[in-house]
Amino acid sequence: MITHYMLSVCVFLIQCLVEGFSLPRLENVTIDSYNLHNVISWSALQPLDNTTLKYVVQYKHRDTDVWKNYKGCAPTVDTYCSFLPQHPYVNVTLRVQAQAGNQTSPWSQTQPFMGHVQSRLGHPNVTLTPVDLHSLQIEIDPDANLRKLYGDALKYRVLYGKEHEAFKTQRDLPSSVIINSLEAGVKYCFQVYYVIYPDMRLGNNASESCVTTEESEKESMFRIACLSVIVVVLSGAFISGCIFVTIQNYSRVKDALWPDLSADPWIQEHDFPKIPNDRSYNNYSEETWDRVSLIIENDNYQGEES
Repeated sequence: MITHYMLSVCVFLIQCLVEGFSLPRLENVTIDSYNLHNVISWSALQPLDNTTLKYVVQYKHRDTDVWKNYKGCAPTVDTYCSFLPQHPYVNVTLRVQAQAGNQTSPWSQTQPFMGHVQSRLGHPNVTLTPVDLHSLQIEIDPDANLRKLYGDALKYRVLYGKEHEAFKTQRDLPSSVIINSLEAGVKYCFQVYYVIYPDMRLGNNASESCVTTEESEKESMFRIACLSVIVVVLSGAFISGCIFVTIQNYSRVKDALWPDLSADPWIQEHDFPKIPNDRSYNNYSEETWDRVSLIIENDNYQGEES
């Protein structure tokens, strides 16, 4: 075993001395996984000339030293690649190499990856449908990849309760379910988590969905009657308040609505001629002239002409 390892190292060193690596090692090689949708990514390199730069991805399992090209990541110009594990409990290691013509970079290797442990679990899509006055149906639509890889080991934990109250925990369910014994006309909220058996791994980021149960006709009529009474009482209180304010401020309201139109005292001191009330104006009325007084003052004559 030791001899084989030393031989491999020697071959590698000889290759480096003869051919050498013309491209630098790739950096930031990481794996991101969400609901077992896995993506390996790395930082881009700049080729030394105009040659197209491509990347090769290989993998190996924990119990072997044989590296294999990942067919889903054929030489690509992208700086990422999606890969799916054969099973969520498989321990796999990946490595990436840059290639540009005859130029290559050293392999950059990831840490061992196991999807069941390292993949982040989201939450299933949930649809709430009222069944009757006291029942709701929870329809659960899981991620297709999780359902495919886990099968019957994938279940759902349902938490529910009235809005703004503590949630109750429903037993872990294999599929959609109907919740009974609910109060009519009340808003209930639900949270649904993934649960993976047998180690009971619980998903995170459960979204909250709320729905109001149906109410009976009697309860609906009672609610409408109560709202009507409240509206009438508030309207009566508003009108009474307006009347009270008007009475208390009658003089101010009167002055605002009917202001005093009489002339000011300094205007009343002058004797202006009044216009006759029966005077009519039309196109055929006789035109009248005002009386004009002309006063001529000189040494020989003083008189008034009209």
